[in-house]
Amino acid sequence: MFLQSIRISDKKVGAVSNIFNVNIYTPKGLYFSGNCECVNFCINASKDDGDFGSYGIKKGHADAVFSVGEGIISLKKDGKVLFDVKCSEGFAVVNKGVLTITLENIVEK
Repeated sequence: MFLQSIRISDKKVGAVSNIFNVNIYTPKGLYFSGNCECVNFCINASKDDGDFGSYGIKKGHADAVFSVGEGIISLKKDGKVLFDVKCSEGFAVVNKGVLTITLENIVEK
């Protein structure tokens, strides 16, 4: 009995969540609101230089603002892709552990 309670306690303490909140908006309104482990999207690093890249956000990311470039947004949870969609440009903001992405348009794949 004593050993069982220790094992149960270890399971509860050992479970660490990597989940954070994500909201995606378009001019039509809220496209997605939910939890995930990782979000990847294209960024516009510098339009003058034609410099683009890919960026990933996970739980615990510092507050930041990003210029989202045209490309694919991918959300993952439990090691699996929740969805990935083609999007136009927009902005992504990490504020107090919540990622909010505002886009001009989303095209289902």
